[in-house]
Amino acid sequence: MTILYSDSLDDLKYEVKDIPNKVYLDYQGNLLELLNKLSQESFFSSNNENYLITNPSFLFDKKLNKEIIDKIFNTNKSIYFLVHSDKLDGLNKEIEQNKNIKKVHISKKISLKDFEQILSKYNINFPSEEIKKKFYEQAYQNKFFILNEIEKLMIYSSNNQLTEEAVNKLKITLFEENIFNLFTFFFKSDKIKFLKGYESLIQQKVSPITIINAFGTQLITAIVYKTCLLKQMNSTQIFKEAKIPIFQQIKMDFIKNIKKDKLINLINNLCLLDYNTKIKKVDQYTQVKIFFLKNI
Repeated sequence: MTILYSDSLDDLKYEVKDIPNKVYLDYQGNLLELLNKLSQESFFSSNNENYLITNPSFLFDKKLNKEIIDKIFNTNKSIYFLVHSDKLDGLNKEIEQNKNIKKVHISKKISLKDFEQILSKYNINFPSEEIKKKFYEQAYQNKFFILNEIEKLMIYSSNNQLTEEAVNKLKITLFEENIFNLFTFFFKSDKIKFLKGYESLIQQKVSPITIINAFGTQLITAIVYKTCLLKQMNSTQIFKEAKIPIFQQIKMDFIKNIKKDKLINLINNLCLLDYNTKIKKVDQYTQVKIFFLKNI
């Protein structure tokens, strides 16, 4: 039985994608219901399932009695609890001291050695050690960035040999990733995560005008992508015609459920807001935030 924890639950869910025979169980606040689900799953399935429990708030319940704890943890089932790092200090003492429970930290950072193993797995060769290290450094030693960028760079190369020119086209920044996260939270109507991400960018001295310009760029890509979908183009056709990489199409999958008219209205209103902030008709530090929260 294992508690998997990370600074980002999204990254954590990405990391566990390779666990075989996964069964996700989302804890809804009722422990007896969760125990029943576990027993039912076990009855109707084989014994090699790996159960991934999301939102396991009961782990931090100080009043949780030992009888219930024993029912949950004294089992031979393979159970993983997905937990945010910030919450670890609040673990129930009985659970904290239980020697049958392992705690594993999932980190996005990877060593140069691990990076080289990824290259070996995908049979990718850089023209020189210097260019390989440059790629690694530009990707912030971040496993998810590296995998995304490798896919993009492989598009330029038919034989998996990455040229210096291709590596020099690398445009990866944490800012771009943060903007895309904002974009995702916006269209998934997650106000809390959107506001947290927005305030984080402001604290990093990113101006609201810069944010709406970058957000607008994402919107334009989304409109192009939506237009392609309405034409019933497949992912390969979209890449060839619209130059939207397949990995980016996968990340923008939620756009399928958004009406094109909504995207167009949003970009028009965003352009007007951009104009008004630049001529100082409105205060960018208040109106940009209000705009997003009203339209989310």
